[in-house]
Amino acid sequence: MSDLGGHRPDTNPFTPDFGQAPPVMVGRDGVMESLLTSWATGPRDPGFTSLLLGPRGTGKTALMGALAETARRSGWIIISVKANTRGLPDRIAEELDAIDRALQPESQRGRITGVQVMGIGTQWAPPSDAKPQPIRHRLARLADHAAEHDARVLLAVDEVHGSNPEEMRGLCSDVQQITKEDGRSLAFLAAGLGDFQYRIMSDQKMTFLQRCAWQEIGSLAPEDVVRGLRIPIEDAGGQIDHDALESAADAAPMLPFHMQMVGRKAWQMAPAPRRPVSRWAVAEALRQSETEMERRVYEPVWGGLPESCQTMLAVLAEEGGACDRHVLVQRLGMNRKAFSGTMRRLEAGGLLNQDGNTVSGTGLIPQRTIRQMAHRDLADNGATESGASGQGDSPQDRCGKPMQRVPGRCVLTEGHTGGCRSRL
Repeated sequence: MSDLGGHRPDTNPFTPDFGQAPPVMVGRDGVMESLLTSWATGPRDPGFTSLLLGPRGTGKTALMGALAETARRSGWIIISVKANTRGLPDRIAEELDAIDRALQPESQRGRITGVQVMGIGTQWAPPSDAKPQPIRHRLARLADHAAEHDARVLLAVDEVHGSNPEEMRGLCSDVQQITKEDGRSLAFLAAGLGDFQYRIMSDQKMTFLQRCAWQEIGSLAPEDVVRGLRIPIEDAGGQIDHDALESAADAAPMLPFHMQMVGRKAWQMAPAPRRPVSRWAVAEALRQSETEMERRVYEPVWGGLPESCQTMLAVLAEEGGACDRHVLVQRLGMNRKAFSGTMRRLEAGGLLNQDGNTVSGTGLIPQRTIRQMAHRDLADNGATESGASGQGDSPQDRCGKPMQRVPGRCVLTEGHTGGCRSRL
């Protein structure tokens, strides 16, 4: 076993990992102010129950954690759970059990000591029914108890895009009853991927989520990237050159996760804090971070899209990132309903914008990366289908004519009958 006794703690201030709190929260002031104001106003404010939506890598979990910590410091009781696997009601019940134990009088706590909730020495003995009470009743009772001490309860549910529909509908029904109908002090904040709103709108049983206030977050503007790099470096005793910050700003818009990765690698390249972070260090960090971004962000986002969405993004990338709407419709060969549905899903996922008749990619996935993934998938599918159908793998066995509506060439055998196809 290696001796770690002389190991120095890592002084690198950047934390490029999903859900990790960044050293400084940048580009989210407006969202935080809006939510905190709504929570302070109370259940009648539309934002008292909100959805936080954004693509992978935008820092939803970190932002939710920062908001929950702010509420905690104001004396709120926080219930924080994830919804990406089955058992959401059980996880909420476990959180309620822990809160019940913390609020019990000392004589009933056993060995549990030193616990404070809402910043006050409150004592509360919840009913000790042999039969477990429904989640709705327990949440309502806790909200009433918090209100007696001029505090509130926040139910924070992360990763709602992966939730079990029946469990989420049940929870939404409970929160709607407690907060919107009864006016109790139970605030609700759920976070999920941006395209979750597309699925919400198509689910007639998710009316509560449809009526929640929606807070959407995306990439960071150049000035936010500059602050997000400069402040942590200087707070950690390092320096960053002005032209290095300009280089980072030129690379924006940038996802918060990407910015953290660039900051960490640039710190190592310098090496800081012994030397200032230079333009070269930032440029090299940007170059090296691309592989990790492809693995952890671009590939999962691309792989989660239906084929129609991938094809639309691929055509836009071949057109240089933007295209006239009518031209795009012709190239894709979709009917109006399919085209509109694909557009809505990509817009909800933060991957596409429409300005008048111009449709363009947002840069969430770089255009060159989209072209690479589209051509790779086309080649992989062609190779797999060729082997399955007994066709040869040699390119000269293929038709190879350029496709008019999608990127790539025809994968059918040379001399085939009928129209060309990009996939068998």
